[in-house]
Amino acid sequence: LGYLLSDVPDPLDRPLVANFTSRSVCLSWAASRNSHNNPVSHYVIETRIGERGAWNATEEIVTANNETTYNIKNLHPFTVYSFRVSAVNAMGRSKPSRESYYTVTLREVPTGKPIITSAHNTSATSIYLAWKAPSSDTIHGEFLGYRIGYKPRDKPYLAEKEVYIRNQAVDNHTIRNLQAYTQYLVSLQVFNPDGHGPATTVSVMTDDGERGYPERLGIGVVMIEPVRGPGASSTWAESWLEVEGSIWREGFLAPCQNDVETVY
Repeated sequence: LGYLLSDVPDPLDRPLVANFTSRSVCLSWAASRNSHNNPVSHYVIETRIGERGAWNATEEIVTANNETTYNIKNLHPFTVYSFRVSAVNAMGRSKPSRESYYTVTLREVPTGKPIITSAHNTSATSIYLAWKAPSSDTIHGEFLGYRIGYKPRDKPYLAEKEVYIRNQAVDNHTIRNLQAYTQYLVSLQVFNPDGHGPATTVSVMTDDGERGYPERLGIGVVMIEPVRGPGASSTWAESWLEVEGSIWREGFLAPCQNDVETVY
């Protein structure tokens, strides 16, 4: 009298990445060498992000059948991944395979915008710009630095002048050699080897360099901007100088207002 012993499948060999894109990986593996008298019904795929990430940090993928390839989607660009696979039969789930070799998904152009924290004139011919970098998970590649573009607002036919800052640690810059009493559109983008991300743009006006202002404790900008969004209406602000907590504007005092408005 013979007996058939049943058990969970033997562990699989190391799975292999057949191909990949910026947001997907095609994973393949060989079937279990021994399913112990119970056919494999499906597989469970575990995903690890980074070289030291936890295996339980992402939801397991349960395949619909016993095919030995699977296209893993909804991944992040320029991210390190590894995978391991378990086989499942009527008796249960095998031990996981050895993890796949590390795979870095492809780059994409950045999707994050820098946040401009300050933008104002410092003289009749210069503008100061300061910012915060976008979140690192929106860079989608090697963070190479920033691009600043600028041109007079009333001359849209002119090509932007450019400044490239090839140091991601830099968070401010002064644009010089500008025209006096001129409104400029200034844009800021991050870039990686695949291209430039979306721009954050502000409108800033240089000083006229002629009027005898009181002693300057702070400098603002000129803006005439439509503000888009629910419940928003057009707004404007004039060039101002802060003097002991108030605003000097064309010979009268007015409450302080923000000196930066984003152009969408």
